[in-house]
Amino acid sequence: MVALAENAGLMPLAKTTFLASSAIVFLKERRGFVRVAMEMGVPLVPVFCFGQVFHNYINFESKLFIQMLKSLVQSMQTNSYKWWKVPGSPIPFKNPLYIVVGRPIEIEKNPEPTMEQVDRVHSQFVEALKDLFARHKAKARYTDLQLKIL
Repeated sequence: MVALAENAGLMPLAKTTFLASSAIVFLKERRGFVRVAMEMGVPLVPVFCFGQVFHNYINFESKLFIQMLKSLVQSMQTNSYKWWKVPGSPIPFKNPLYIVVGRPIEIEKNPEPTMEQVDRVHSQFVEALKDLFARHKAKARYTDLQLKIL
């Protein structure tokens, strides 16, 4: 991917957790993708995907319940696809995804960026992601969803 920097993209997958009321993106300590972008001189493009919410299925706390459910399914000699959209099943409901792409953050090529330079570009990226989220959450029908960056 480094050799094809003009034609390929780098997609750092920030660990994202979706709860009923918030989307938590673990991005504060992840700066490696910024350093690589600066070394290659390629723009960073913020992207967010709405619709990855997992509150449409029951969160089972008990491992015993999961084991019982698993043995029930096995005893019925059935596949998990038969549980699709069954209320109370651990299989999530289908949910449309709404993917938004922000404006590229242009970066000058710097083969040896300092930590301060990386931090500055990283904060620009985080702010761009927050802005992208705020501008599109109503269009994606997630008006109550809050973005938390940890």
